[in-house]
Amino acid sequence: MVDLALQYDSRFGAWDLVLDGADLAADEGLETAVVLSLFNNARAKADDSIPDGTTNRRGWWADNAEPKTRPTALQDRHGSRLWLLSREKQTSSVLTRVQEYAAEALAWMVEDAWVKSVKVTASFPATGWCVFVVDLTKLDGTTVSYTHKVAWGA
Repeated sequence: MVDLALQYDSRFGAWDLVLDGADLAADEGLETAVVLSLFNNARAKADDSIPDGTTNRRGWWADNAEPKTRPTALQDRHGSRLWLLSREKQTSSVLTRVQEYAAEALAWMVEDAWVKSVKVTASFPATGWCVFVVDLTKLDGTTVSYTHKVAWGA
């Protein structure tokens, strides 16, 4: 499986495509799938509290269709609900929710048999930062680990 490689640029607080000379770099592992799953906004559930007080539940545009009306291949939800925590303080209870939302966003990788298992560990190493460590056990039994340090809060 080959994907376009993505890299976090802390100067801008955003992900960007990686260049390899004049070409776009490729990611031959699972990292791009992890990045897209964690750092795109999933549609909020009906009982989720929206942080900006609006009714905008965000999410991928195709997630607006009811799952039963979409083709089977599109019945997965895309992204994570981590955006719902954008105005939360860095507390242990929020860290628990960070890990839950991250694991929820990556669960499709096991369901779709891309990997055997997913383990997410998150921490707040410093004020304004969150570190995600994602351990994936591949189908052949080998484990790959991805670490992403991202800005937390405004």
